[in-house]
Parts: sequence; structure tokens; C-alpha cells
Amino acid sequence: MGRHLAVLLEDIPHIRLLYTGEATHTRGERLDLTLVSSDLAADAIWQVHPTLTSNHFATLTSLPVAPPVPPRPPPRWNIRRADWSRFQASLDEWWADYQPPDDLHQQERDLTAAIQTAATTAMPMCAPSRRHQTDWWYYNDEVREHNHRVNLHRKLYKKRPNPSNLRLLQEVVARARQVPLRAKEDKWLEWCATFSQHTSLGQMWRSVRTASGAAPPRPAAQPHPQQEAERLATTFTSRGSSDQLPLHTRRTQQQLQPHRDEAIREAMEVADMTDRPFSLQELQQAKRRGRDTATGADGVPYSMLAHAGPAGDTALEKCQDLGLKISAEKTRAMMIKAADPAWQLRVQGIDLAWTNSYQYIGVWVDKRLSFTTHATYLRERTQARLNVMRAMTQPTAGATFSVLRLYYVQAVRSLVDYSALVLLALSPNQQERLEVVQNTAMRTML
Repeated sequence: MGRHLAVLLEDIPHIRLLYTGEATHTRGERLDLTLVSSDLAADAIWQVHPTLTSNHFATLTSLPVAPPVPPRPPPRWNIRRADWSRFQASLDEWWADYQPPDDLHQQERDLTAAIQTAATTAMPMCAPSRRHQTDWWYYNDEVREHNHRVNLHRKLYKKRPNPSNLRLLQEVVARARQVPLRAKEDKWLEWCATFSQHTSLGQMWRSVRTASGAAPPRPAAQPHPQQEAERLATTFTSRGSSDQLPLHTRRTQQQLQPHRDEAIREAMEVADMTDRPFSLQELQQAKRRGRDTATGADGVPYSMLAHAGPAGDTALEKCQDLGLKISAEKTRAMMIKAADPAWQLRVQGIDLAWTNSYQYIGVWVDKRLSFTTHATYLRERTQARLNVMRAMTQPTAGATFSVLRLYYVQAVRSLVDYSALVLLALSPNQQERLEVVQNTAMRTML
């Protein structure tokens, strides 16, 4: 069913089907389809989730979208270089042929359009400014309204400098200073609410730099770089093709081609010291040696599993029929509290590599079950996020206590809570090292 739908949907313009051929159902069927627009399909990544599954496998679609770029202010006319004679002549020409309608609002719109047209004709445009406002990331209507009130009362006090207007100006300025602080805090809380254990450090640091007054991201020089690169590559290929060469040059190349092929064949037939095959003694020396160890209390050694043959393949097929999908590419072999054996395990015809530690569902499991690797991994991740938290306390960032507390709960504490089951198996020394992380966060907040 999925194949028939895919064939029909591929003919629809401006829509792309993300599909790699993997089965999305436990019975090997392809029922789940993902559609995106053609603009997003260039960098989209579609894959089957390795762990989340029921009778349908979960699919993960990644769309790398750049953060929104704030729009540039509209261009302004350069009044200092205006040609007022030409400006008036343009308005006079418009007024001579203009028939005013009965609608007053329409007259206003017509007059505004005529003035803008005359200004464009008689005045050059100013170059776009490279200056940026440091409050662009939290600026809203409330901040703009209070800034407007401050400007009005400053003009009033400048015209009438008396004690009453001075007190009024001071009150307005005091209220206006509180509004940006609340807007900053609301924006920080909005950002921190989206943070989790899966949020990348790059996104967190971008938020800190934005709050510290960094310039907003500029629009891309090319909105579709991949399509433009493919177009340029196609143009370069067509221009650099041999078909562009003169006729006599192409004939010369065709005449020399047999001689060049013959020279390559002769070079391949020349004997070399490295052409000798491996000897049996060299293979025995390269083979890893070790004692055969058992998998557990059942007493079945790994050599039996390695030589299971068709019976082992039948067991794997039965697992797949039951919906237990085995990914041989991601599977690793690990000996728990024992040395690695000399035998090689094989799943679906693929040799499994022996490893000392492996990350499974976000937890590092080691062969000694001490979880030392996971404790080190957890401490490094939390410390990196605490560095972001420390940068948020700078005066330019403006993060309050409530913002820092929410950030700690969303971005730092979530990592520790996810590893709660592993924390029970840690040694006292490792638990004390993790406790330092929490104490550091408390000192940063206070």
C-alpha cells in the first residue's frame, strides 16, 4: 500500500517524499510516509528511530532550519540630497491629472502614494545601516509605548522646566525602566521552557550571546545554497566538457586514447613486492587469541554462539517476526566482568566488534558495571551547561533568579533525573563528584 501511495505522491509538484527504503512495520511493510515541501527537502533527514517502536517503528525527521532573522527596517530617503524642484514638479504633474474620488480615505491613500512616488524620483535612498539595537530580542509594543511616553515628557520638561514636570518625568522614567526588565525576564523564561536534556549547547550559547547584545543574524547571501551550488557545478561541467574543445583537439584525444589505455594495462601487469598473498602463519599471528568464556550461568560459551550456523539465523528470524528488530550495524558485543573471547560473534552475516563500553538509550554501560564512563559523561555534560548558566548571570544578559532556576530544572537537572537508575550503582566517590555539580548550580543561582 505504501509503495502505491509513494508512486502517486511523487507526481505532485512542490512536495517531496522522504523515504530511504527501510521498513516501518514489524512485518517488513512500508506504511508510514513523510512529506515535506520542496524547499525543506534539500537538507531534510529521515530515519527510523532505533529504540522507539510498537507494531510501527517510530520515524525521526530532522529539518535543519536557521533561526528567524529579524527583518531589516525599510529604506529611507536621503533628505539632505533631495531635489526639491523635481519633487514639486512630480507632485504638480500628478495633481494636474488627478480626479479626487468621493471617499476621503481613498484621497488620503492617493496623496500618500503620490508623495512617495515623487520622493523616489527626486531623492536617493540611504544605504542600509549596519547598526543594531541591543534590545531587538525582547522589544515589544509595551516597551515601545513606554519609550514614547518618556520622549513626550522629556519634551514637555524641556519646554516648561518646573518642579511638577520634573517629578512627572522622573515617575515616567522609573516605570519605563521596569518594563524592559520584565520583558527580558519573560523572554528568558520563554527560552528556558524550551530547553531540555536534548537541547544542544550551541543553541544555549546563541541565546546567551543574543541576550548579551550580540548583533542579530544576517540574512544568508544565498537562500538556497545547495541548489545554487548544483547549478554552478552543472555550468562548470558543461563548460569544462571535452565537447567544448576544437574539433582537431578532440580527434587528437581519440587517437591518443588507445595508447593511454595500453600504458595503464602495462603498469598494472608489472610485478610488485606487495602482490604476494598472505601466508597462513601471518594470518595466525594477526588473529586475536584469548580463552573461551561463558555468557552466564547457562554455561554456553561464545564459541557455540559463533558456530550456531542455521540454528542461530533461525532464532534471529524469529525475533524479527515477533517485532524485535535487530540492527546489526549498531550492535556491539560486550563481555560482562570477563575478558573478551577469541571467537567472533556474527549477526545477519555481519561481524560484531567487541567493546568495553557502549551507550544504550542515553546511558553508558561498561563491562564492569561500575558506570564510571557514564558518571564522567554526565559530569562533563552538566558542567558544560553550568558554564552557560554562569554566563547568563552577567549584567548584560539580565537573567533573574527565576530564570536561572528554570534553566537549571530544564537543562541541568533533567540530565541527572534521566540517569537516576544509574546513580544507585555509583560508588560514594563518584556520587560526591556529581554532588559538586548541584552545589555549583546553587551558588550560581544565589
